[in-house]
Amino acid sequence: MVITPKIKKFAQTSEKLSKPYIRKIGPTWKVIIGRKGDPLFYYGSFLNKAAAETAGKKEYAKLLKVFTEAREGFLNPTELKEYLKKNHKVDVSLGSIKRGAEEAGFEVKPGKAGSFSLFRTPTEEQVNNLKANQLKASGSTEAGKKAFKVREKRAKQLLKTKKYSVTEANEILKTEFPEIKTSGMKSTLTKLAKNIKGIPSGREGETATVVKRIKTDLIKLNNSNIKKLLNEGVTDLNRLGNETAKLLKIDKDLGIRRIGQLIEAHAGDDRYLKIKNDAFLRRIGPLIKGLGQAGNSKLFGGIGSGLQRMFAESTVAKDLGKIRSFFSSLRKRISEMVPSSEYETDEIKNIRSSARFRTSPYSAFIQGIRADINQDKGKTLDKQTSIYEKRLQAAKTISEKKKIATEYNDKARKFALDANKNLKPGQLPVRTLEFKVGVSPNVSIKNKTALNNYGDLFDEIYQKHNYSMSVPEDVKSVDEIRPFLQGGRGKGSMLKLLAQRAPRIFGIPAAAYLGYQALPLLTGTPVAAAEIQRDAQGNVIKPKVNQPTVSEPLKYDATQGSIVNLNTDQKADQNQILQYVKDNPLKVTAGTSLGFAAQEVPGAYKAARDLGRGRVRSTLGISGAIRPILTTFGTPLLTGLYEGAIGAKRLEDGETMTDILTDPLGPALGISLMEPLTKMSGAVRSAQPTGIMGGIKQALNLRDFSNVGTARPGLTSQILRMGLSPKVIAGVSRGGLYGLIAASALSAGKFGLDQYDKYQNQEGMIYNLFND
Repeated sequence: MVITPKIKKFAQTSEKLSKPYIRKIGPTWKVIIGRKGDPLFYYGSFLNKAAAETAGKKEYAKLLKVFTEAREGFLNPTELKEYLKKNHKVDVSLGSIKRGAEEAGFEVKPGKAGSFSLFRTPTEEQVNNLKANQLKASGSTEAGKKAFKVREKRAKQLLKTKKYSVTEANEILKTEFPEIKTSGMKSTLTKLAKNIKGIPSGREGETATVVKRIKTDLIKLNNSNIKKLLNEGVTDLNRLGNETAKLLKIDKDLGIRRIGQLIEAHAGDDRYLKIKNDAFLRRIGPLIKGLGQAGNSKLFGGIGSGLQRMFAESTVAKDLGKIRSFFSSLRKRISEMVPSSEYETDEIKNIRSSARFRTSPYSAFIQGIRADINQDKGKTLDKQTSIYEKRLQAAKTISEKKKIATEYNDKARKFALDANKNLKPGQLPVRTLEFKVGVSPNVSIKNKTALNNYGDLFDEIYQKHNYSMSVPEDVKSVDEIRPFLQGGRGKGSMLKLLAQRAPRIFGIPAAAYLGYQALPLLTGTPVAAAEIQRDAQGNVIKPKVNQPTVSEPLKYDATQGSIVNLNTDQKADQNQILQYVKDNPLKVTAGTSLGFAAQEVPGAYKAARDLGRGRVRSTLGISGAIRPILTTFGTPLLTGLYEGAIGAKRLEDGETMTDILTDPLGPALGISLMEPLTKMSGAVRSAQPTGIMGGIKQALNLRDFSNVGTARPGLTSQILRMGLSPKVIAGVSRGGLYGLIAASALSAGKFGLDQYDKYQNQEGMIYNLFND
């Protein structure tokens, strides 16, 4: 019989083939195998019972052969149980056979309606897994219970010798009993140890596991060819590290640490060995030059840690195309330019991690931070960087990599927040880098100089491991820092921050820092930026409006087309501009660019008046007067702050309120520009874009309120609008001084519209006010 797909499907979804059913119906005997419609169905009629039974056996044998062949090696639970017992002497209950088979890695195929499963005939390895699992299951199988009792007995024997700590006994048991090679039985040993006195400590003293391990390693090292190489004055750490790693069967980084520990032992440190040897110290002098006196090094981790860092720096420097001593030399030059011992140069990405996992270019980014912060970073985040980068490179799937990256990034952000918790306005935040899985370095790295210099290295890491690291634009690379600190601007900024004892002392001040202190004008409109404040790593924090606290000298830079801080030549932030308005009110023209110098306004205005133009038209005709650099100056709040500051100053100087209110460069202009500038600031949105000139033109039409927009939700928007609705803002702005009355009660606007009509006909109060 040919095995068709239908037969194959039937055989692999049926627990077994039905046996012949024989019964007498009328004068004949019937034989039935299976059900009508099954691909392996048989029906026969015979004159007597004997003939029917003979035929049934014969046909069943034929169908069973086909059924078994169509199964393709799959067994039902009963068949698998019998197979394991007969061929491997493994006894499994039918109730646990499925779970046991799945845990051992058997191929399992579900049957009909989940009532049973089929199992492919297991391999030798799968059967061995099943046996091992049975032995480990100390409470669920008879074999497991027996095996556990044997292991427990051996554990007691080891502990009672008082030669082994719990950890050491566990390692011995893992070797002697393959079924617990991975899991061990440390919890059982710990329980047994409570009733046995004199067991060596595995955590402290000479019996500590780590102490024993280091002592064993150093004894081997002290009697090896590596000691001979050190005596001969060999300083090649790469060669020494490779030789040590091979001898002790550890990685090269740890091997270099062991060399340092051996040197300290010869200097008199007897924690592990008592082998003081001054002659040996003289011979290895060139190797440890710059690391301090052996046995008395102030380096965190001693000479061993210093050698590890020295090797890491030389590896990273080589990858970057620099000389071996590049990093130590750069730090020395920077320390000469920074007149303080309270600050240290920090490679933002742990340089040892970069060397170990060949991600060198990410250690090209440096920052000058307070020594206490740097030491804390070295003991915490830098260690975590190595741990997580190892896990990240070992991960096989994108989802696994993303999970690891998220865990590390959370730690990095937490460190940055803590380091920057006392950050003051204008100071630079301590930076950390974050892992970005699936993000190209061209996107995640904002420092374009480094990207241009080492782009091929960044790309190679990304192509191999599918991750990059985020690098903020304000941090400097190793190629930029010396010219920056030698220049007047960089040095001046550094000295100022040094005097403030800021967390970080060199970098480019940027608007991104305002997430710590003020309204961050990062993206979109100023209001949107204020509503989406961010912390050190760009995380959204709750919106708030901080009060201005910094007064800086400002100027308008025509090249940049913006208001800049004279101290830094960087674009001024909103707080600085507000403070400047309060301190220097007569230097600023309402609603105009700060680049339009105050002393130029009267002359230009007078020239326009001499041509016969009205006051408002003369004002609007001045070139640049309606091109505000900072559009939030036009919102109700900032118009009020601004006009209040100027008005108070003018009253102090002896002017009357009439002079101030009728001055076209005063409140009238500020209010008239309030609607279009409020839209541009983002406090009112959804209005159709018209451009600034189109917005002002529309703002002068008191009959058209079709495009006033809607109020943006959020605290900042509400404050900037002073609670006014878009219609009220439009009414105030379009009605001039009168609009303050008309817009406060839109139902009372008839009088205002009447005055507006008269203004259009060159008559009435408003016209006379602006054209006398």
